[in-house]
Amino acid sequence: MELSQHSHGVEVTIRQDGEQDQTVRAQHVVGADGIHSTVRESQGIPFPGKPVVRSVMLAEGPAQ
Repeated sequence: MELSQHSHGVEVTIRQDGEQDQTVRAQHVVGADGIHSTVRESQGIPFPGKPVVRSVMLAEGPAQ
């Protein structure tokens, strides 16, 4: 995965084994994959906390 920020938003290039790279353009990118976030690590953003697993939450709904 590659992520680059521009004045008009972000571009994310997704790589999957055996498939052609796909580039997606969006206004925002959310890294919701925990302490080892690919999005956060690709941008050099440190994880300031400590890993603690106490509960898991799953939700569905529109992002506005």
